[in-house]
Amino acid sequence: MTSTVSPVVRSPTAALPDAALEAAIDWMVQMRSGTMTEAQRRRFDDWRAADPRHHAAWAQVSGALANAFEPLRRSSSAHMADAALRVRPQRRKLLRNALGVLVAAGAGAAIVNRQIPLATLTADLRTGTGERKTFVLPDGSDVTLNARSAVNVAYGGGERRIHLQAGALFARAMQDATAPFVASTADGQARTAGAHFMLAREEEGSSVAVVEQSVDIVNAAGSRATVAAGMGLRFTRQSIAAPLTQLADLAAWRAGMFVARDVSLGDVIDAMRPYRRGLVRVSEAAARLRVLGAFSLDDTDGMLVSLAQTLPITVRRFSALLVMVETRET
Repeated sequence: MTSTVSPVVRSPTAALPDAALEAAIDWMVQMRSGTMTEAQRRRFDDWRAADPRHHAAWAQVSGALANAFEPLRRSSSAHMADAALRVRPQRRKLLRNALGVLVAAGAGAAIVNRQIPLATLTADLRTGTGERKTFVLPDGSDVTLNARSAVNVAYGGGERRIHLQAGALFARAMQDATAPFVASTADGQARTAGAHFMLAREEEGSSVAVVEQSVDIVNAAGSRATVAAGMGLRFTRQSIAAPLTQLADLAAWRAGMFVARDVSLGDVIDAMRPYRRGLVRVSEAAARLRVLGAFSLDDTDGMLVSLAQTLPITVRRFSALLVMVETRET
């Protein structure tokens, strides 16, 4: 008796070979670099048409990239998402690494973004999660970036200008009365002939803390204030708060520390997040608790242990990528 075996039809996405995904990632990076020639585009079309697995690999890489940036496109950071997808040739490796994480992890955009800050891929100067780094500027000044920070540099026209796109910076500006040193955010700018100061982007504005000399703040509305050494202040596009001595502690991240002088637990968690690759969620009740102490940003697990020992909170670790902080049940 002759038996008939029905053929097994497999989806081309069921088990994509690594080579197909690697090639798709390389094609995506080439396409986003803006240097793809017509001949290269024809070779790409031929590659994609040559095998259904190539077509499926391209769809997987394209979908991963689109899904990762969709939350940014729906937010006020839409322009950063579009800029990050227009990768310059010298930054191809960054985009390739990001695509590799996206495809390999198959994770949501929030998790992937914790590993690689996607919206800052095109910045002139940038740091990743848990990284602090110092860069020398064209005039010999230097700027240290906090973790997950990004800066664009634009010297010229009689000014030494840098723009903080995300995170925080500490600038040591060389003294030059003829060319002001200007560090800006979306809220305004800090101007000085030469000072040592910190500038940070926060959820509801910006902050500055001065260590040496003084800095003049001009916000987007044109309001002005001067911050002396040992002082700090917060400002928004519409307002500038009064300088306070305790805000000088905001620059402590440069030494890898966070100093809490009666601040909310929510603020402490916000300072921790750039140093942690997983997500940290804190309940509203826990976020309102007040904290006093000094913590090492380079040991976020130790920070969580210390906070749990001194506050009425429970720290629940669901995985290496998710921690929940809640008030302790009584």
